Amino acid sequence: MSVGAKHRSCLEVCLPGEPASVPRARHLVRDLLVRKHLGDHPGVLLAVSEACANAVMHAYPDASGDIDLEARIDGPALHISIRDYGVGVDTPARHRGQGYGMLLIKALAAGVDVRDRHPGTEVTMTFDLAER
Repeated sequence: MSVGAKHRSCLEVCLPGEPASVPRARHLVRDLLVRKHLGDHPGVLLAVSEACANAVMHAYPDASGDIDLEARIDGPALHISIRDYGVGVDTPARHRGQGYGMLLIKALAAGVDVRDRHPGTEVTMTFDLAER
Protein backbone atom coordinates (compact mmCIF):
# COMPACT_ATOMS: atom_id res chain seq x y z
CA MET A 1 0.00 0.00 0.00
CA SER A 2 1.26 3.45 -0.87
CA VAL A 3 1.79 5.88 1.98
CA GLY A 4 1.51 9.51 1.01
CA ALA A 5 1.07 12.99 2.47
CA LYS A 6 -2.68 12.46 2.69
CA HIS A 7 -1.97 10.02 5.54
CA ARG A 8 -0.44 12.63 7.86
CA SER A 9 -1.90 12.11 11.31
CA CYS A 10 -1.05 12.36 15.00
CA LEU A 11 -1.83 10.71 18.32
CA GLU A 12 -1.04 12.20 21.73
CA VAL A 13 -2.09 10.56 24.97
CA CYS A 14 -1.00 10.46 28.61
CA LEU A 15 -1.22 7.02 30.21
CA PRO A 16 -0.68 5.96 33.81
CA GLY A 17 2.68 4.27 34.42
CA GLU A 18 1.12 0.89 35.17
CA PRO A 19 1.17 -2.51 33.43
CA ALA A 20 -2.29 -2.07 31.86
CA SER A 21 -0.92 0.87 29.85
CA VAL A 22 1.38 -1.38 27.82
CA PRO A 23 -1.38 -3.09 25.80
CA ARG A 24 -3.36 0.17 25.77
CA ALA A 25 -0.46 1.99 24.06
CA ARG A 26 -0.08 -0.84 21.55
CA HIS A 27 -3.80 -0.77 20.74
CA LEU A 28 -3.82 3.00 20.32
CA VAL A 29 -0.99 2.85 17.78
CA ARG A 30 -2.62 -0.10 16.00
CA ASP A 31 -5.91 1.81 15.82
CA LEU A 32 -4.10 4.82 14.30
CA LEU A 33 -2.54 2.61 11.62
CA VAL A 34 -5.87 0.90 10.89
CA ARG A 35 -7.74 4.21 10.77
CA LYS A 36 -5.25 5.50 8.21
CA HIS A 37 -5.41 2.23 6.19
CA LEU A 38 -1.68 1.63 6.62
CA GLY A 39 -1.81 -2.11 7.10
CA ASP A 40 -0.46 -4.43 9.73
CA HIS A 41 2.92 -3.58 11.30
CA PRO A 42 3.57 -6.09 14.11
CA GLY A 43 7.16 -4.87 14.54
CA VAL A 44 5.92 -1.37 15.32
CA LEU A 45 3.48 -2.73 17.88
CA LEU A 46 6.14 -4.90 19.51
CA ALA A 47 8.52 -1.94 19.76
CA VAL A 48 5.79 0.22 21.34
CA SER A 49 5.08 -2.55 23.86
CA GLU A 50 8.75 -2.87 24.76
CA ALA A 51 9.28 0.88 25.17
CA CYS A 52 6.17 1.23 27.34
CA ALA A 53 7.07 -1.83 29.40
CA ASN A 54 10.51 -0.33 30.07
CA ALA A 55 8.90 2.91 31.28
CA VAL A 56 6.42 1.04 33.49
CA MET A 57 9.09 -1.24 34.93
CA HIS A 58 11.93 1.23 35.51
CA ALA A 59 10.74 4.86 35.63
CA TYR A 60 8.88 4.97 38.93
CA PRO A 61 10.47 2.61 41.48
CA ASP A 62 9.06 4.38 44.56
CA ALA A 63 5.92 6.10 43.24
CA SER A 64 3.54 6.25 40.34
CA GLY A 65 3.67 8.55 37.37
CA ASP A 66 2.61 9.11 33.80
CA ILE A 67 3.80 8.00 30.39
CA ASP A 68 3.28 10.22 27.36
CA LEU A 69 2.73 8.48 24.03
CA GLU A 70 2.98 10.46 20.82
CA ALA A 71 2.74 9.05 17.32
CA ARG A 72 3.00 11.02 14.10
CA ILE A 73 2.60 9.72 10.58
CA ASP A 74 4.44 11.79 8.01
CA GLY A 75 4.31 10.24 4.56
CA PRO A 76 5.96 6.82 4.76
CA ALA A 77 7.48 7.56 8.20
CA LEU A 78 5.95 6.82 11.58
CA HIS A 79 7.54 8.66 14.52
CA ILE A 80 6.69 7.38 18.00
CA SER A 81 7.81 8.87 21.29
CA ILE A 82 7.38 7.25 24.71
CA ARG A 83 8.26 9.60 27.58
CA ASP A 84 8.16 9.13 31.31
CA TYR A 85 8.92 11.59 34.11
CA GLY A 86 10.71 9.13 36.36
CA VAL A 87 14.23 8.50 37.58
CA GLY A 88 16.00 8.66 34.21
CA VAL A 89 18.34 6.39 32.30
CA ASP A 90 21.36 6.86 34.57
CA THR A 91 19.64 5.47 37.67
CA PRO A 92 20.42 1.79 38.27
CA ALA A 93 17.39 -0.39 37.61
CA ARG A 94 15.76 -1.82 40.70
CA HIS A 95 14.00 -4.51 38.65
CA ARG A 96 16.40 -6.10 36.23
CA GLY A 97 14.77 -7.43 33.10
CA GLN A 98 16.19 -9.71 30.48
CA GLY A 99 17.74 -6.72 28.71
CA TYR A 100 16.26 -7.56 25.33
CA GLY A 101 13.73 -4.74 25.08
CA MET A 102 16.06 -2.09 23.67
CA LEU A 103 17.75 -4.65 21.44
CA LEU A 104 14.35 -5.54 19.95
CA ILE A 105 13.41 -1.89 19.50
CA LYS A 106 16.70 -1.14 17.73
CA ALA A 107 16.24 -4.18 15.47
CA LEU A 108 12.67 -3.22 14.54
CA ALA A 109 12.94 0.55 14.07
CA ALA A 110 14.68 2.46 11.31
CA GLY A 111 15.96 4.84 13.98
CA VAL A 112 15.99 5.02 17.79
CA ASP A 113 16.98 7.85 20.10
CA VAL A 114 17.05 7.54 23.92
CA ARG A 115 17.33 10.77 25.88
CA ASP A 116 17.53 11.63 29.54
CA ARG A 117 14.97 14.42 29.97
CA HIS A 118 15.55 15.51 33.60
CA PRO A 119 13.14 14.27 34.82
CA GLY A 120 12.56 11.06 33.00
CA THR A 121 13.48 9.34 29.79
CA GLU A 122 12.24 9.72 26.23
CA VAL A 123 12.53 6.97 23.64
CA THR A 124 11.88 8.14 20.09
CA MET A 125 11.48 5.52 17.36
CA THR A 126 11.12 6.01 13.62
CA PHE A 127 9.65 3.35 11.35
CA ASP A 128 9.45 3.19 7.55
CA LEU A 129 5.85 2.14 6.86
CA ALA A 130 6.65 1.48 3.20
CA GLU A 131 8.97 -1.41 4.20
CA ARG A 132 7.50 -4.83 4.86
